[in-house]
Amino acid sequence: MLNIDQVDPLSRLLQNARLEILPLSGIRETVLASIPEGSTLTITCSPKHGVQRTVETAEFFAAHGYEVIPHLAASQIQDQSHLSQIVARLSASGIDEVFAIGGDGQRAGDSTYSSAADLIEDMLELPGHPSRIGIAGYPEGHPEISSDDLAHALRRKARYASYIVPQMCFDPSIMRTWIESVATTYPALPMVLSAPGAVARRKLMEMSPRIGVGNSVRYLSKNKRTMAKLLLHKMFTPDELLEDVLEDTATATRIVGIHLFSFNQIQETEQWRRQTVQRLTATRSQA
Repeated sequence: MLNIDQVDPLSRLLQNARLEILPLSGIRETVLASIPEGSTLTITCSPKHGVQRTVETAEFFAAHGYEVIPHLAASQIQDQSHLSQIVARLSASGIDEVFAIGGDGQRAGDSTYSSAADLIEDMLELPGHPSRIGIAGYPEGHPEISSDDLAHALRRKARYASYIVPQMCFDPSIMRTWIESVATTYPALPMVLSAPGAVARRKLMEMSPRIGVGNSVRYLSKNKRTMAKLLLHKMFTPDELLEDVLEDTATATRIVGIHLFSFNQIQETEQWRRQTVQRLTATRSQA
């Protein structure tokens, strides 16, 4: 059996990857048919479908044996009473981990929460609250939040967080710099690396600006090697991106997990994940 020093860092992370899914029509059947029971799923929360859809989807997958991490968007939760109902439902389903975000876009009615930090602080006052809370980070900044405000928000959230997940970023140098900066400021805060899964080229280009990573897409267009690969293949896979980030040993040792943005291309992402683990394991065992 390989010891930890013989395991490729990317292979180690991919073996227990978290798969982000959008709670849209048909996703339940697709996941059940493609993803092994016991895998970790993170369930997004959008202004269009609201937190109710997120909670219902999380309950469904928890009942089917998956480890589930629902996203709770502050902008989609009205007040502590509403939050209490959500926490009670998650607790009843055995869900003990959430990913807290501020939430972009339109606010839900009379929501009293203006930030993820506000949401977390209220949640921790509730009985049965989750024992693990993930928070978001922004390697390229946020289109609607200043750098100073982002830094202040991170200071508030970090004291409660179990880990931080950076927004998707296609520039490995920016990601490495951000990882080192956060690790220096918050050395006790575990970090979960993020990347798109195996995603159709067109969908990746369409969706990236919508989630605030337009600059990263422009970086891709300037990277001749990556663009050549994109033009030759209809699918984007993050092998080179992840390997570039993890090639620095100091960076790799700070990473405790990996979060894959599937854009609901579940079967493609899972097939890529399995094949990549097999390839890396075989390569390492022959070294």
